[in-house]
Amino acid sequence: MRRGGEPRAAKMKADMNTRAKSRLLLLEAELERLVEFAVGEFAAERVILFGSMAGPRSEVGEWTDLDLVIVAETNLPFHRRAGEILRKARPEVGADIFVYTPPEWGRMKSESPFIKEDVLGKGKVVYERRWHGRVRECLCYDSRCAGIGFL
Repeated sequence: MRRGGEPRAAKMKADMNTRAKSRLLLLEAELERLVEFAVGEFAAERVILFGSMAGPRSEVGEWTDLDLVIVAETNLPFHRRAGEILRKARPEVGADIFVYTPPEWGRMKSESPFIKEDVLGKGKVVYERRWHGRVRECLCYDSRCAGIGFL
């Protein structure tokens, strides 16, 4: 072993941990910003986070991106929806976004194995709008959504 090899390895590990923590903070901030944008600009009814960010945070790496399903009423054709959100929101991290209307989402939940297994099975609902009579109740199941003022 080279002299000084252990301190170098420890420094490299510490640098990797610092980069991972920095990346996680950026991803969390962008998630909050994208949820706020989807709710404010597209009147999203539901936002679901799936993929690696929906799992243990220890798995977040340098190339981790945000994978989102957004359910919202829209007249845009399917192939233009995600591009419109990405163009207007301009996320600072990679983002894969799928936008479904409520009727499309209802069909996808029952017909698509990908939606059933990966999005619903492993994902997390990070925003949901519910109507109770005349009162709108906004629920957010993630503490980072405090900026939106949800639970």
